[in-house]
Amino acid sequence: MIFLTNPLHYALHHNLRWRLADQFDFIKGHQAVTVARGELAHIASHLLLAVQTVGSDLQVVVLLDERLYPSPPLTSDGQWKRGPIPMTLRYHPFSALRDARRPNEALLGVVADHRYLDPVVGEAFFDDLARPLPRVLAVQRRLMQIVIEKKQLATAAKCLQTMDVLVPLDDGVMQGRRGFSTVDIEALSSIPASRIAAASTRPHDIVQLAAALDLSAGLHLAPLRARGSNQSSAIPSLVRNAPAIGQVSSPSSFLVDDEFVMTFEN
Repeated sequence: MIFLTNPLHYALHHNLRWRLADQFDFIKGHQAVTVARGELAHIASHLLLAVQTVGSDLQVVVLLDERLYPSPPLTSDGQWKRGPIPMTLRYHPFSALRDARRPNEALLGVVADHRYLDPVVGEAFFDDLARPLPRVLAVQRRLMQIVIEKKQLATAAKCLQTMDVLVPLDDGVMQGRRGFSTVDIEALSSIPASRIAAASTRPHDIVQLAAALDLSAGLHLAPLRARGSNQSSAIPSLVRNAPAIGQVSSPSSFLVDDEFVMTFEN
């Protein structure tokens, strides 16, 4: 499904109420959904993580194709069934909109999905003085953090690409869909720690992403091979040090990129 998304604006939304999505059929047909750094450890156990190339950019995603899993991520009526709901979906009908005029800012967007916008049912957007209500501001702060964490993962993925340790997911898995990669953990292991540390101001993001990609590949690609899929011998190795990925703290990067701010349209 494709929806129009507008910046939150009093003139557009003061007569509407909102509630967060409890069905996610709007992503049916999508190949992948982007993920945030703070959810890697949990997502990797339930869905196949990959690095997706979009033009000249990279983003970290989970793959949604139900053929990759013993049971589909979504039920026929849109209920989420495989582990935690990705952050990108959890806050629907809200989203973060990039502002081309101000690249270090974002607008709080509202998706025009009328199942979750209603004149009567749900929570108001604004108080009597036309100010966004606390719950809306809380969503704003969370979406801002998610944007920051996605940028951190994109930077980590670019570092892995520069070190030449990203390998395409083979066609036995992707069945013709291009642009998705995972990590060659053995190649990464051969790179001196000093080079990894010098590759980024946040080298721990590189290690965290690599471990999550390898863990996810081990958990989800190996069962595909066992079920008789035509996998090539280039399937990445199983993660060898899985406990490290579980040592992810609660999201705490809200102020890491303090030049990035989210605003409302007036």
